[in-house]
Amino acid sequence: MAIQPDLVGTITLTSGSANFTWSGTSLVSANIQPGDQILLPAKAMVLTIATVASATTGTLTDNCPAAAAGSGQTARIRYQSDLSRVAAQTRQLIDMLGGGSLSALAALTGAANKGLHFTGAGTAATHDLTSFMRGVLAAVNAAAARTAIGLGTGDSPTFAAATLESASANGLIVSRTSSAQNSAMEFRSTAGSVFAGHGAAGSFAVKDALTLHTAAWLEAKSDGIYQLDRKLLDAGSNSNGNYIRLADGTQICTNTLAAQSSGAVTWTFPAAFSTTANLLAGGFYVAAGDPHVTNPTLMKYGAQTTTSISFSAVRTDTGSMQTVNARHFAIGRWY
Repeated sequence: MAIQPDLVGTITLTSGSANFTWSGTSLVSANIQPGDQILLPAKAMVLTIATVASATTGTLTDNCPAAAAGSGQTARIRYQSDLSRVAAQTRQLIDMLGGGSLSALAALTGAANKGLHFTGAGTAATHDLTSFMRGVLAAVNAAAARTAIGLGTGDSPTFAAATLESASANGLIVSRTSSAQNSAMEFRSTAGSVFAGHGAAGSFAVKDALTLHTAAWLEAKSDGIYQLDRKLLDAGSNSNGNYIRLADGTQICTNTLAAQSSGAVTWTFPAAFSTTANLLAGGFYVAAGDPHVTNPTLMKYGAQTTTSISFSAVRTDTGSMQTVNARHFAIGRWY
């Protein structure tokens, strides 16, 4: 085997630095490697290469001495023999596998569907590694891993039991992209099933899964009204009075508002009704003692809409309107 001739070029070295810059044939294409030596003929000095960073740069095993420093110096790079390289790398490999690791691996008996792992310094063992688990380990990302274990977006896993907890202020969030009515989750137990999902007009309901079209146990509608097992759903008050809403659709509004002798007064309901059909309104006036003795008066109700009704207080003997404080009610449907 012919001896590889030296690589000739120029080199720049800085005192106290391990870095060097080469000018000439590319260090990479010339296959210069760690351990090769830089000869400076003019200074009769030899330096050893630690790394080759690029075609023109590298580092030394030791910082450059002051005597070797200089710019554009003629230099020769002498290749280390292949035998020396092999011996050095073999020694390095043996050192890396020291501490019993190589012996621990050699002591194992390989078999189909087995993997190996270290149980400590210098000790190793085998474990089962099925084709299924190899497929999971081969997943390139989290989505692929979920698909590999049957929890992908297209899967429908079934669990015998599960406990879901969240420290987030939002709690557990379950979503479904379908907008169809009754698209939902179903929770099952030996006692029966519970359906949870959304119905028409943006409502959300929890009810018996076997009777989806009956009244819900709990329903939150798009207008913020809640239904709980056919009991009182919603109640409130504002400047127009008070109202309550029941699960069967009944709405009752009340208010105290004075009638005026100058003309009919309009009462705007505190909550709108869904229809004027079967809407019933009434009231009585409030005065000290028994006003019927001196001023027999009736409450008269006129034009009504789903949001308001007009009224007046009329004396039965003269037909004139009276200014009296009166209490009113309206009963109808909110859905």
